[in-house]
Amino acid sequence: MGYWHIVNLGVDYFGIFRNTVTSKTHRGEADPSPANRNRRLLAGWMHGDELDELVRALSNRTRRTILGLCAQEFVSAGDIAAEIDLALASVSEHLKVLRKTGLVELERTGTKWLYRSHPDLIDEVLTALAADLGGLQEKQMNAPIVHFEVAGPDERSLHSFYRELFGWSVEMMGPGYSLMQTPDGSPNGAIREAEASELSIGVGVADLESAVEHAVSQGGSIVMAPTDNGYVNKAQVADPAGNLITLIENDERGE
Repeated sequence: MGYWHIVNLGVDYFGIFRNTVTSKTHRGEADPSPANRNRRLLAGWMHGDELDELVRALSNRTRRTILGLCAQEFVSAGDIAAEIDLALASVSEHLKVLRKTGLVELERTGTKWLYRSHPDLIDEVLTALAADLGGLQEKQMNAPIVHFEVAGPDERSLHSFYRELFGWSVEMMGPGYSLMQTPDGSPNGAIREAEASELSIGVGVADLESAVEHAVSQGGSIVMAPTDNGYVNKAQVADPAGNLITLIENDERGE
C-alpha cells in the first residue's frame, strides 16, 4: 500500500470521529501526562524508521477500527474484543503496537486497564506526513533533464546527422567521444562510439545515492554504480523496460 493511499485512507477514516472527541483536552482541562508523552513521541515520527512504524500501524484495518472504538472514551481490551468479535490476545497485540507508536494511551481504573486513542494527534501526524510527502514530490519534480547521449558504431555519421538536421555544433573531445551544443535553454548532449546504437538521457538529482536506491525500489536496475569521473558524479540505471537513464548529481562543478 502506497504512502498517499494510507494518508487518504487515514484522513477519511478518522474523519468519522475527529469532531466527536470529548477528552479532557477538548474540554479545556489540562492535558494528561500520557498524552504529553505521546505528543513528544509523535513529533519524532517524521524521520526514518519511526515514520515507517507509523505507516505500518495505520495501514492495518483492525487497528484503525480499534482506534475508532476508543476515540471518545477509555475502553478495556475486553470491550474492544467483544465489539469486533476478535480474540482478546489478538486485540492485546494490536493495542501493543498502537501504544508503542503513541496512537493510544493507557490508564488504570481500579483493577482494569483502559485505552483511549488520540484522533487529534493522528490528524496532526497525517497532516505532517502529507506535507512531508508533498516536499518529496516537489524534490522529484525538480529533477530536470540536463544531458543526453547518443551512441552508435559510426560516430562520424552521427556527427553529420545531428549537425545537418538540427544545426547543433559538434566538438570532438577525444577518440570516440564528442560533445553537442544545442540552442540556449536546452540540455547539451554527447555522441559516443559504441558497437550498439543507444540513446540515454541525463537527469540532474540532488542526492545520487538516494536516487539510485529509489530507482531500484521502483523496478529499475543499476547499470553503472555511482562514479566520480572528475567532472561529475554520476550513475546509470535502466527503467523497467530497459531504457537507460544517467543520474547526474548536482554540485558546485555544474553539469
